[in-house]
This record gives sequence, C-alpha cells and structure tokens, in this order.
Amino acid sequence: MRELLRSLLIAVALVLAPPAFCAAQQAQPVARTRVPALVAISPDLQGAETPFRLARFGGNSPRDVILLAPDADASALTQAVEALIVARRQSGDAASTSATFRVQQSQRARVLPWAARVLLDVRGAAPREIPGVGRLRAVQIWLPSTRRGT
Repeated sequence: MRELLRSLLIAVALVLAPPAFCAAQQAQPVARTRVPALVAISPDLQGAETPFRLARFGGNSPRDVILLAPDADASALTQAVEALIVARRQSGDAASTSATFRVQQSQRARVLPWAARVLLDVRGAAPREIPGVGRLRAVQIWLPSTRRGT
C-alpha cells in the first residue's frame, strides 16, 4: 500500500512540475536524424551535359543546394539526392568549405517515390534568394543524417 501511495505522489509531482523544469528537459539536445537541403531549378543548367549540380556551403544556411536543370525529371532528382548523400558520407553533414560538384548521370532505373512530388513543388514555388547561388525557385527537403566515413 505504501508503494502504491508513493508511486501516486511521484506521479502527481511530475504532473504538477514547474514549467521551468519541463522547459529544461525539452531544451536538451536531441540527436539529429534529418538534415535539410534545398532543391532549386536553375536556368543556368539548361542544355548542360548533366541535369544537376550540387552546391555545398561551409557555414552558410542553406548548406547544401541541389541545382536542377529546368527539364530535370524525378530520375535526375533521385541521382542528385544519392550523390549528395555520398558527398555527406565523405565530408560530413556540414561542409567545411564551399564547393560545387558536377556529377555524371548514371543509367540507374531507381526513382525515389517522392521525387516527382518535390519537382512539382519546386516548379510551383515562388523564387527566393539563395545565398551564394542567386534568386531561384526552391523548396527544402530533409535527408537522413550521415556520419563521416560511413
């Protein structure tokens, strides 16, 4: 009986805990499982040999930008996402220096199930200023966090 009473008192104390205690608990860092990237349509890539480029910026926000040609399809976006994940595995989720990558397009048939929807969203987005890139139509996506060297 004493154990039951003690458990109830502890439960009531937790429910009535001061908001500062709760806020302190929420302020503790949570492991990031997703990292943002921008997907943008770049008219500069019209007629380019590859339908996308990757731009990684050290210390800027956004840090990673996938630049797609205006005629890019879901397959091109899938390949760009895969290339960005490979780059993140090699140099980490946040680039230490700024760089732009051109990646050869492979002939893989795999297409991410959400890639076509993201392309529709990008094409319908209002142009926005992207530091280091310019004013383009873009949307933010969230990709899995990677550990360097994995």
